[in-house]
Amino acid sequence: MSNIGIMDPAFFVGKVVLLKWLNDFFDAGYNKVEQTCTGAMHCQILDAIYPGKVPLGKVNFDAKTEYEYVANYKVLQTVFDSQQISKYVDVNRLTKGKFQDNLEMLQWMKHFFDTNYAGQPYDARARREEARAQYRKQHKHAGTGLRQPAGGRAAAAPAAEAAASSAARPAASKPAARVAASKAPASRPAARAGAGAKTSTGSSSGASAKETAELTAQLSKLSMTIEGLEVERNFYFGKLREIEILCQDADESNADAAAAQNPPEVLALKKQLLAILYATDENAQFQTPDDAGAAAAPGTDAAPADEAATASAPVDDIPDADALVQEGELEGAEGLLATDELQVE
Repeated sequence: MSNIGIMDPAFFVGKVVLLKWLNDFFDAGYNKVEQTCTGAMHCQILDAIYPGKVPLGKVNFDAKTEYEYVANYKVLQTVFDSQQISKYVDVNRLTKGKFQDNLEMLQWMKHFFDTNYAGQPYDARARREEARAQYRKQHKHAGTGLRQPAGGRAAAAPAAEAAASSAARPAASKPAARVAASKAPASRPAARAGAGAKTSTGSSSGASAKETAELTAQLSKLSMTIEGLEVERNFYFGKLREIEILCQDADESNADAAAAQNPPEVLALKKQLLAILYATDENAQFQTPDDAGAAAAPGTDAAPADEAATASAPVDDIPDADALVQEGELEGAEGLLATDELQVE
């Protein structure tokens, strides 16, 4: 019964179902699975299954630290041993308060409860309050206040005698009292300085707490923004994927089948859509001259007709530079060079 595999349906019960079960049957008031890391609720689940077999008075339902959690798990393991339940409990991992570890433990406890609970009436709140009272009674301190030192009464008599003798001293001791009184004001600045230091420390801690709250609010806001962006991204990605699937029959690998199934206009439209979908930044850098001219903003100066013709002319049609020199086509350039030399002189 206790040895169930990880693929058992018990380990597919969600946290919502588990928390509802704890809050309905045991009146636990939990809103997180991690709150079961104290081990107290596991002990109470066994108390409901085995009435009178669990020393619930040794369970600390108000545990706050890991060593208190460990004490609760010791009680749980004792019950397992006494009822011959062969369940391994990884205390070190459970007491860390991790979600997955405590979820699996609570799933196992729910399965064990459903299998072994006989249906007898059980007042969970009353049992917890009774266990709390027993635990406080067992861990109550022996005495309150400060203990009187050994031989206190014997030491009190000499102290009383010393007080009486000091009261009976002559008035000659008054100057010493005046000196002590004159020294007393000197300690006031130090006390004030200490108070100022405490005030500054308190203000700085308040400022740091305020900054922490602001940063926490900013972090929460950013997390919500990222969540929204991820949802929006997934939404539009799904739309683009549907368009891609619709247009895949226009791919070149299926050109014959696509031509048979689609009119030419539809086929051309699908190819354009695929080109848009598969376009990348690298492809955008290598635009054809026609595309570059079409993409130019209105109002910009168009390139001269002769320059466009030269740019679009084949390489074989461009005259050779040596031929131009022989025919005197570069005389104007030589004249310009001569003019520049005269200006330099």
